Amino acid sequence: MDTSDAIPSDDDPVGIPDHLRELLRATAARMLEEACDMAFGPDARDAAIAAVHFIDAFEHESLTRGVALALIPGAIEWEEPVKMPHTLEGVAQYESQLALARELIELRDSLGGAPPPPSDVI
Repeated sequence: MDTSDAIPSDDDPVGIPDHLRELLRATAARMLEEACDMAFGPDARDAAIAAVHFIDAFEHESLTRGVALALIPGAIEWEEPVKMPHTLEGVAQYESQLALARELIELRDSLGGAPPPPSDVI
C-alpha cells in the first residue's frame, strides 16, 4: 500500500494535543483490529496487524532492530530461488538472489539475530 492509499488526503493536516493524539491512535488501532476480525480468521488477525505495524515503521522511518529481525527471514524466503537455472541468464539471476540472501544474513547477524532451526534445506 502506498502512502496515498494509507493516508486520506482530503484536508490539511491539523495539530492535535498529545493527550488526544494517544486516544485517537488507540481508536485507530481498535478500528484496525475490528476490521481484521471481520476479514480474517483468528490466526490471521494478529499477522495482519503486525504487517501494518511493519509498514508503519518504514513509513515513519522508525525501523527498529526488532522489526528488521522479524522481517529478514521472510525476505530471505521471498527471494529464495525456486529451481536450479538452466541458462546463463538464469544463473545470473540465481547469483543475484544469493547475493541478496548473503546481505540479509549478514544484516541479521550484525543485529544479533540467529538463523532459523535446521531443516532439510541448505
